[in-house]
Amino acid sequence: MPCCDSLNTPSPRFYAEIFNQRTAGGAFLSIDTSVFNITTAKDPALPKELATDADGKERFRKYVPFPSFVNTIEDYPYPYVIGGMCWEFPCATPSDCRRRTSSIEEPEDAGGLESAARVTVIKQGVMNLVFHRTGGAIRSRSSS
Repeated sequence: MPCCDSLNTPSPRFYAEIFNQRTAGGAFLSIDTSVFNITTAKDPALPKELATDADGKERFRKYVPFPSFVNTIEDYPYPYVIGGMCWEFPCATPSDCRRRTSSIEEPEDAGGLESAARVTVIKQGVMNLVFHRTGGAIRSRSSS
């Protein structure tokens, strides 16, 4: 879905009526990454410091661009099948697009990604990253 990391672009109707359709030639979408995994402190398999900040607030929820953001799943860094045809591979938070919708600073983004990687290893899941070719939040600090 376009702008899936900053807008509410998916809908139940999209998934029910468009997503799992075949073309006239029989082709169909087989992998999608339009849903974001939000790790929470409710997951008993994780050390609390991975899912919370030093102030005790949720580490990953702050990367969601706004409260009614719909394309998320909680505590599930695993692929799953939608409608019997397409594998959904949830993306990790934060994404690089989040920088446009928040005032969180870049060093915190890197810490969030490191925590997401640790969570993924513990959960033995997959960590799909969203990096756009331009305008991303996490930039190299090298002096070239």
